[in-house]
Amino acid sequence: MKIRNKILIIISSILVFIAIVLAVLQLYAKKYVKDLIAEKIPSNYTLKYADLDINIAWGNITLHDVVLKMKDKEASQNYADLKTASLELNGIGYWDLAFNETLSIKGILLQNPKLNYYPYKHKESKKSEDNSKNKGIQTLEIKKIAIEKGSLHVMRKSADSIKMTLSSFDLTVLASQIDLKSTDKMPFVYENYQLDAQKIDIDNGNYDRLKVDSLSANKEAINLTNFQ
Repeated sequence: MKIRNKILIIISSILVFIAIVLAVLQLYAKKYVKDLIAEKIPSNYTLKYADLDINIAWGNITLHDVVLKMKDKEASQNYADLKTASLELNGIGYWDLAFNETLSIKGILLQNPKLNYYPYKHKESKKSEDNSKNKGIQTLEIKKIAIEKGSLHVMRKSADSIKMTLSSFDLTVLASQIDLKSTDKMPFVYENYQLDAQKIDIDNGNYDRLKVDSLSANKEAINLTNFQ
C-alpha cells in the first residue's frame, strides 16, 4: 500500500506541475499573441477586439467581437469594414510557425461577420516589390475556411447607397493556399467551395435590378431560386 501511495503522490505531483506549467505558458502565449497582432497588423488596417482566448495544447486562438477596418496606404477613408462576433483559428502548426516558411492551419471560422465594402474608395496597388527574399512565413495552407451567417453590402458612391446585398450567407472553402510572396492579383488557390446565400439584391441603377431568393454554388454548379 505504501508503494502504491508513493506512486499516486508522484503521479499527482507530475500532473500538478504540468498544470502549472501550462497555465504559465497560457498567460505568456496570450500576451505574446496580443503583442504579435499589434506589431504585425499593417499600418493601414485597424483591428480591435474585446478579448482573446488561446489554447496552446490544441493550437487554437479565438478573437471576440472583432472590428477590422481597411484603407489604402496614405488614404483617409476606409474602403472596407468588417465586424464579426468571433474569429477562430484552429489547429495552428507550431512547428511550421517556428521552423518553416509555410504556416498550416486546420480551420478558420468567422461567426456572424458583417462586411461593408466601398469599391470606389479602393485603388488597386501595384506590387512591384520582390517578396521572395523576405524572411518568415511565405505560404499559408488552410484546410477549411468557414463563414457562418455572414452578410455583405457593396456600396455605391452616390450617398453611399447600396449596390449589392447578400442578406445572409454561409461559405466554406476547402484546401486553400495563399502565396504571400506572389505578385499576382489573386495569390489564392483552393480545392472547392460551397456558398449558400439568401436574399440577394443587385442594383445596377437605371431601373436595372436583379433579385434572387437563394443561391447555392460550388466549383461544379450554381443553382438559383426565384430569379427576378
